[in-house]
Amino acid sequence: MKTREIVELGLIPVVVAAVGVAARWLPPRLETGELLVIACLTWLVQGGLRDLWLLHLARTQPPNTPRRRLPCMCLESSVGLTGLLLGVVLALTGVGGHVALTPARWMLLAAGVLALGFAAKDLVITWRPLGVRRDPDHHTIIFTWRA
Repeated sequence: MKTREIVELGLIPVVVAAVGVAARWLPPRLETGELLVIACLTWLVQGGLRDLWLLHLARTQPPNTPRRRLPCMCLESSVGLTGLLLGVVLALTGVGGHVALTPARWMLLAAGVLALGFAAKDLVITWRPLGVRRDPDHHTIIFTWRA
């Protein structure tokens, strides 16, 4: 496990604890769409911070892997953006129920989203063959629709 992964895993409980402290100011009830937007934004911010760190490393250290052209997309970003759009549609249309959120539920939501984000960080969706595969260096991939 790389140092940056250990740091990210160590920060997850810190963020969850901070959510627990801030829970008194968070809404006690949200619509499903609003909750989905919050969860997906959190997931995308987590991935974005990781990507900023990788960009910093790419500028300060010589690349150890060549850039590749592959027909694939980052699963984390794809699912995060799709969920965000779905959440916005649900929130704007009022479809879905309400979710009661206690401080413990806010903390569980944060822990679940951040853990899933960490687990999905190396996964990509491939076109040929269609599927999901693990690629720890997918930040070096240049996206194409064809191989």
